[in-house]
Amino acid sequence: MHRIFLPAAVVFALVGCGEEMGPLEAANALGQAARSSEGTNATQEPIEVSTDFTIGAALEDAAAELQAFWDSQAGCNEVTRDGATTTIDWGELGDGCVYDGHTYAGLTAITVQRTDAEDLEVLHEWMGFHNEDVQVDGEALVTWSAQARTRHVTTEHTWTTTDGETADVQGDHEFGVREAGGFSLDGVRDWQTDRGDWHLDMVDIGFRLQDPLPEEGSYIVTNPAGKVLTLAFSRFDDQTIEAVLTGVRGGDLVYHVGRFGDLERVE
Repeated sequence: MHRIFLPAAVVFALVGCGEEMGPLEAANALGQAARSSEGTNATQEPIEVSTDFTIGAALEDAAAELQAFWDSQAGCNEVTRDGATTTIDWGELGDGCVYDGHTYAGLTAITVQRTDAEDLEVLHEWMGFHNEDVQVDGEALVTWSAQARTRHVTTEHTWTTTDGETADVQGDHEFGVREAGGFSLDGVRDWQTDRGDWHLDMVDIGFRLQDPLPEEGSYIVTNPAGKVLTLAFSRFDDQTIEAVLTGVRGGDLVYHVGRFGDLERVE
């Protein structure tokens, strides 16, 4: 066994043609793909709970429902409304403003743009919104209907980690709620860093917010050099995700990934 630690790590399997990735190159791709999801993960829960209002209500009535909901959730936040826009001021991290076990700070604005049964639209804007790991600035447009089992989310935001690393991210995702718990996800994501431009395709992903990795499905990643890799995930046990890396120079690899992101390589 070889034990290493990579925060929120993701493991890849090479599927494209051409030159295989070496260990260092794969590790770089591993870290980049893992961090590409930080902004999405930080905002996923506030987005999910902010889509719960009466379908077909007038715009300002729907916004008033959101205002009342967020007023009831965290006594430390400050909630205001201007027409169809509800703004939540989470204060600073030192204020200890906690929602469902997570500490948030900064500002979020939620604008109800449409509420008819065929096409509901809510715009989420983040201004210095952050948790203890990452800050998000930007926006996401969420659309769904009364009959839809998924929500279409397009995002354009910049995330900044506590160590100063940044990325500009554009995403087009289809989120759903799974009967087994957690969320389903399909879609694409592009992000730009000082290391180049990256692309990610997400296929049949199933994930839980408490896990560092998906528990099913696959990612297909393209790095700035145009090399393509795939990440395959499955659940090993309640605390562990298994990730299989194939096609890497030197042979196949299998990793077990713990709840806190610790990776154990399985021979």
